[in-house]
Amino acid sequence: MALTDPAVAVTLEYPFLDGVNALALSDDGGSLILAGGAPIGLYYQLDGGLVANFFMAESPVTVLAASPDGARVVAATGIAGLSELSVFDSAGNSTGVINGIPFEVTVAAFSSDGTRLLLALADGSVETYDAETLEFIGSVALHEGAVRALAISPDGRTIASGGDDTRALVWDAVSGEVVATLEGHSAPVLGVGFSPDGALLVTGGRDNAAYVWSVADGVQTAVLGEHYGAVTSVSVSPDGALILTTADDGAVRLYDALAGGDPLIAFYDHNAPVNAGAWLPDGLGFITGGADGLARRYEVVR
Repeated sequence: MALTDPAVAVTLEYPFLDGVNALALSDDGGSLILAGGAPIGLYYQLDGGLVANFFMAESPVTVLAASPDGARVVAATGIAGLSELSVFDSAGNSTGVINGIPFEVTVAAFSSDGTRLLLALADGSVETYDAETLEFIGSVALHEGAVRALAISPDGRTIASGGDDTRALVWDAVSGEVVATLEGHSAPVLGVGFSPDGALLVTGGRDNAAYVWSVADGVQTAVLGEHYGAVTSVSVSPDGALILTTADDGAVRLYDALAGGDPLIAFYDHNAPVNAGAWLPDGLGFITGGADGLARRYEVVR
């Protein structure tokens, strides 16, 4: 597969020197939400236009999730002990709060249909809430140590999680039963992402490693090479052909999803650790956010 170097379409200068901690995209690609080293989050359009902002308490926003329709965003502060979590509408207005969460919220995700909200916690559990009423539905305890990554399969039937226990798990979204245990990392798993057909799962870890796995049998099918720092996020393109990874070594990398191996392209535009990345829903580009305080939208020419 031949690729030209991705072109920077838009650079968003985040107004906080501590960098972009997290980003979230709506499924329609119309909303981009960024958060960094301050108690504020920003809504952007993909052309770089600022739409709205929202405010938390005094702690930096470290967790973000956007509903599939982009109408709501969940934000949490990464403080030890009790976490503060709020829901905001697309105008930046607070529409709900979840209080009394017993541990730090490490990851949040909406279900594929937007009706459920999943919160991963530092105690190794994942809690489920009604996304509209914010009523608690249930909890499953799966990992030994904090959960660091969540992904929901395209059909919504299975969920993948990665944690400090170095494992990635694939489990039933209804029963919580583990259907696959993926063991190969030697440090916490920081990123998980399904292929569009749900057959493959990509994982990235603090051990500077990224792998591709068969969900059906838990077999490792490919190694994504040449990472020289913790792999902070992984994302599969909507057509399933490319894998995007970001890393603490300052690089953004693109891989052939089937062949694995060394990256097709690696570039260092951020000049700092890259904390997050995600494909746009149309597959024509992706977003990255870095410790340099910048978020960039790239266009990909194949």
